[in-house]
Amino acid sequence: MSADEGVRVVVVHGSTAQTPTLWNTTRRLRGSGVHVTAFFPGKVPPRKPKGVAAFPISVTPAPSRRRVRSWLRWLPVGRQQRRAAATPDVDRLWLVAAGDQRLDSAVRAADVLVAADRAAVPTVWHLMHHNQHADAVLGYGEAARRISARTGA
Repeated sequence: MSADEGVRVVVVHGSTAQTPTLWNTTRRLRGSGVHVTAFFPGKVPPRKPKGVAAFPISVTPAPSRRRVRSWLRWLPVGRQQRRAAATPDVDRLWLVAAGDQRLDSAVRAADVLVAADRAAVPTVWHLMHHNQHADAVLGYGEAARRISARTGA
């Protein structure tokens, strides 16, 4: 990571509960040189703060094989999703997240992976294998400490 890039944080929410504190805690992770991307099962809650990218977790459909570059980028994600589907007793959030190309790309570039709640822990555990250099944590308190350590603040 160079000093120009800053710290990239990926927050994975496992619950569809839309509590009032949801964005307040995510907003606290932002700062100078910190880029936060949040992923949600289902719809993205309203009132997203500025400076936070937010996306629903969804399976990326396979592109046409005629679009060779797109298809080759999608191929590992498609394989991962098929492996997850073949696993008995697979976590339902991981089953969908395994096929999300946007989430996969964000995780590979991340410095800190945050499981926002206990329902996201199995998914973040799987995702941390895609980026061995990222810190994987549960909760915003520990995420804030890891961000501070990486920014030197």
